[in-house]
Amino acid sequence: MDETSTIELLLRDGNGVILRRESRAAGVSDQAMREARRRGMLSSLTRGASCARIPERAEDHRALLSIAALRLYPDAQLSSSATVAAWGLPVVDVPVARLDLARPVRQEVLTTDFRIRPIRHERADSPAGPSDPLPAALIQMAMDVGILRAMPPIDAALHRELTTAGQLDEAAAQVRGWPRSSRVTCALAWADGRSESPGETLTRAHLRAVGIRTTPQVVIKDPSGRAVARADLVVDGAKVIIEVDGKVKYTDGGADALFREKKREDKLRRLGYVVVRVVWADLYRPAQLIAAVRDAIAIATAA
Repeated sequence: MDETSTIELLLRDGNGVILRRESRAAGVSDQAMREARRRGMLSSLTRGASCARIPERAEDHRALLSIAALRLYPDAQLSSSATVAAWGLPVVDVPVARLDLARPVRQEVLTTDFRIRPIRHERADSPAGPSDPLPAALIQMAMDVGILRAMPPIDAALHRELTTAGQLDEAAAQVRGWPRSSRVTCALAWADGRSESPGETLTRAHLRAVGIRTTPQVVIKDPSGRAVARADLVVDGAKVIIEVDGKVKYTDGGADALFREKKREDKLRRLGYVVVRVVWADLYRPAQLIAAVRDAIAIATAA
């Protein structure tokens, strides 16, 4: 087998990642690896590891770095957002600046691609390999990236029953008084496993930050008690419904879906509800989102 074929085989068997020591052991020379990178067959992923190409999506890049890290450092376990991502939980707007690892080191070490902290938790098993326990990783992530970025995976973990509020509280107690632990206190106070998407969670968080409380996944009934709709969010104390990302999927349902959604919204309006629609771009304009909800509350209250 020639060296190019060996590289292809190593990529396939290594889940898209080749370590330098693995290629050497398989008889592939450093020159052949350099030539493969020159021809675009390989890209440098991190020191000592290559992949076919660096993915554009952050989650795919993070996944490849996780594969490489656990093979480069057999004594490592994924930590913080790396563990959270390994469980398939939403990691929104968290760049892959450095992948979080825990190793038997005395103090934090920063490399070009990794942030390595001392091991503080018993090793657990994630779908991607050894890791910190998920509750501890969620708590660490909250301290690392802040409330808004930590809330979607916390809600999703609760919703999917990957952890419990009690387990999160126990993990939070271990970092009480640490720098930035106030972020954890707030994120857990605002968490709600009833939310079904990152968009719902972030909408709820933006509104909660200005004192507007909402309840997720509320069944709306007509006067006879028949269910009319299930709303993403309902403003507490006001007949205001917030629908996140829209219920209409143009590519899936076409004109029929649009018609059904119009009928659904007409029923809600006849019941006295004001409907606010939120798309993902609105979450990057929270002032406008908040203003729209406040206007809707004013309309509903005046009706």
